[in-house]
Amino acid sequence: MRWTLRVVAGGCIVWAVLVLVFVAVQYQEAVSDGAPPSFALGVRHQSVFSAIALPAIIAGALVGLRHALAGSPAWRRCVEAAGVVAIFSMADYFWTVLALSAYTGVPAQTLVASTPSLFWLMLPTFTGMAYLAGAQLKGLVQRSGDTTRGGRTARLAVRSAGRTDYVALDDIVIVSAQGNYVALVDRSGREVLHRATMIEMAQMLDGQGFVQVHRSHFVRPSDVVSTEQRRERIASVRLRSGQVLPVSATGSAALMAALNSTAAASSA
Repeated sequence: MRWTLRVVAGGCIVWAVLVLVFVAVQYQEAVSDGAPPSFALGVRHQSVFSAIALPAIIAGALVGLRHALAGSPAWRRCVEAAGVVAIFSMADYFWTVLALSAYTGVPAQTLVASTPSLFWLMLPTFTGMAYLAGAQLKGLVQRSGDTTRGGRTARLAVRSAGRTDYVALDDIVIVSAQGNYVALVDRSGREVLHRATMIEMAQMLDGQGFVQVHRSHFVRPSDVVSTEQRRERIASVRLRSGQVLPVSATGSAALMAALNSTAAASSA
């Protein structure tokens, strides 16, 4: 939803710039002909003429972004992109016949016949360019789904061969090392493998409410239901999911501090 709003806002800005550019060109031509018009009136007129470009730009960018994120096959991208361009090409014609004809008072046949051929290529070109621009936003969207040091986002983008899973950070309760990967376990018990090191995960999870209880495990203290003591330290923890994890001497001190802090906050 956030990126949809960004694309809509970006499309509105591009459309506004196009309107102002076209009005400026027309204004200069009118001045050179000795009949300076009202710039404000020109904006109003041009915005009516180019209103169909706004949904075309937004739709093209959103379709391109969706294809890039979903990893759609090439044939599907070509078919759907061509479909979007064709739809707005037809919409451009009917907009000219139904809206502009009524706005200008010029008969539809006259308006269509007097429109230069190059004009009919402008909207398909804008739509295609918006589609390509939307596809380039994939990297930004995926980076915004990652957790960065000092920040917090709603989901973590977990990439594997040919697929991306989006795991809600608030649902993750365990992060465990598994060879060249880490296993992310959520509250439902679902496990997703993410290609990252524990050092990288330590940076990603900093400030996210996790404690490293062992060199191979991070846990959320809020999901700990019991601990097993050995002498004066915690030797293992049991989570709400029923999983039992070992706790190192270093992890014991960090976990005990976090559990005491949680308990103090609850009692307060």
